[in-house]
Amino acid sequence: MKLFLLSLALIVTAHLAFAQTNYTTLTSKEANSTTIQSLKYFGWKYVLEKGIFQSSGFPLENGSWLFLGTDLIERRIADEVTYYRFTVRLGWDYSDKLTIRAKYIVSNRPANGRFVVESWVYTEIASSDSGVEVPIGGPEFVDIRPFNNGTSNQSSLLDYAVTATVDGAIEEGVLPEANYSLRYVYSVETEPTYPPLYVFLVSLVSSGDDFYRAQIEISDDSVLGNGEQSPPTYTINPVFESD
Repeated sequence: MKLFLLSLALIVTAHLAFAQTNYTTLTSKEANSTTIQSLKYFGWKYVLEKGIFQSSGFPLENGSWLFLGTDLIERRIADEVTYYRFTVRLGWDYSDKLTIRAKYIVSNRPANGRFVVESWVYTEIASSDSGVEVPIGGPEFVDIRPFNNGTSNQSSLLDYAVTATVDGAIEEGVLPEANYSLRYVYSVETEPTYPPLYVFLVSLVSSGDDFYRAQIEISDDSVLGNGEQSPPTYTINPVFESD
């Protein structure tokens, strides 16, 4: 009964969030800003991760997913927080057998760049009855929960990747001098290469309480057995952008 009530509460909360009417549609120029595109990217990756590993009603297939298009981006400004409501289309990249429409709300605090996926939902909008193809190759999502609670076998790889990314970004002037820590892992994908390549979407927070969105790519060189580890490559979005 408690589980049912909790599920019902989550459904009602999501419904109320998407039923908010005091949103305005962004212009194409606003929607194409680096900040909005970054929040959109983090959001749909997060929705897919949740749908693959944590959905009980309509679980999604793992494997390569394609971003098919943006239907709508809306904004609501409340005090010091701005809410962005995204509606996008995603397709499973092994045929045209599955297409979904995802809606999600990301809150963003411009003063320090903090962002959170507040709510999300997706629905099937196209499907074939000819059966599901078995994925061969291509990136696959990895459950983020062990990374966020520190129990993943790859936690040490993530720790190294974050440390090396922060050190390199400070040295290159991408990040200001400060102490940084990992706040949250939004998605993890792995490529079927040798050694395997991991792509982490994470939120970093500085000792000055500024937040950054980072995509970190790193190969797991431990499988080579030579005791060496190649450095990561990364993209970091600054705390605030005026574009």
